[in-house]
Amino acid sequence: MTGGAIQDNYFYNLRSDPASGGAAIFGNYRNLGILGNNLGPSIDDGSFGIRAQPLVKSTVSNNTIINAYNKPLLSVRALGHVGGSDDPTTDSYYFYISDNKLDAGTLHGGNAQMFQIAPSAINQNNWLYDGIVERNWMVLHATQDAFFTFARRITVRNNICDGSASSPNKSIRCFKVYYWDATRGVPNADAIRFFNNTCYSAGPSIGFYCLALDADTGGSINNTTIENNLAYAPYRPSGTAPALIETTGGGTINNTVGSQGTRGNSSTSQIRNTSPSFDAIGSRPFGFRVSTGSYAIDLNTPITHYPELDFALCANNAGHIASGAFNPRAQAQCIGAGN
Repeated sequence: MTGGAIQDNYFYNLRSDPASGGAAIFGNYRNLGILGNNLGPSIDDGSFGIRAQPLVKSTVSNNTIINAYNKPLLSVRALGHVGGSDDPTTDSYYFYISDNKLDAGTLHGGNAQMFQIAPSAINQNNWLYDGIVERNWMVLHATQDAFFTFARRITVRNNICDGSASSPNKSIRCFKVYYWDATRGVPNADAIRFFNNTCYSAGPSIGFYCLALDADTGGSINNTTIENNLAYAPYRPSGTAPALIETTGGGTINNTVGSQGTRGNSSTSQIRNTSPSFDAIGSRPFGFRVSTGSYAIDLNTPITHYPELDFALCANNAGHIASGAFNPRAQAQCIGAGN
């Protein structure tokens, strides 16, 4: 589908095709907006909320997607890459995904991944690149990975990974970059940038990671930038270790900028022990904003990058940088309640 919009619809009690699966919105989209839709719940196995394959020069914004059944709520994939570098006929590129609420729910026990920008399967040569993901609110329950990507040049900023309703005994990874070596030509994950995201878990979870870099044997994850990310996971069983970043796999991870306790990121100790002084966890739009006196304001060495508009569309003209998805109350300039 080329041009136009899929807008202001309400799809509920979603069912899948037994042969091929299904989705409320599923197609090849170019120069299109998917805007303001309410999708879900799904009532049988294999149903997506939105599945775009590919997504080119398009926007997915201001949608609410709940309770997909064993599938991602929002999935950006591509077709089999058959041309040269950055093939305009098969790839997903120049896409913008913002201001969506994704809630995995408890209807079907959750999903392995809520939101993915990645190939369809390990045997498919799908290329995805040049996208922006910002101001999305991902509500976890039994979900393991909130956001999952295997792509190039993706900027992920001002998103909230909300584990305030997360189930016990689940291992949670809010943002995950992955490489598997069986994708038949997919380039290594490269130049993924994480700025000003907020990760929270009420737990108790087996493990909690704001960011995970997982490079499978034979592949690599290159040039990841991690700045001004805020995490808090105070409730944990004995022996677990919440952390900002997890690195795993048998491959290589090269040229990562930013780590726990540097470049405006929370340290491991802060994640476990220090409240960021959130306003009202779980409420929108200001629930995860940090209050005056929070350690997240001007944390560590200030970084030159900070968003013009935070999760609540507030500007920060004070020049001070706060970690996480919100500008602090004393610095935020926006229209609406709570200022």
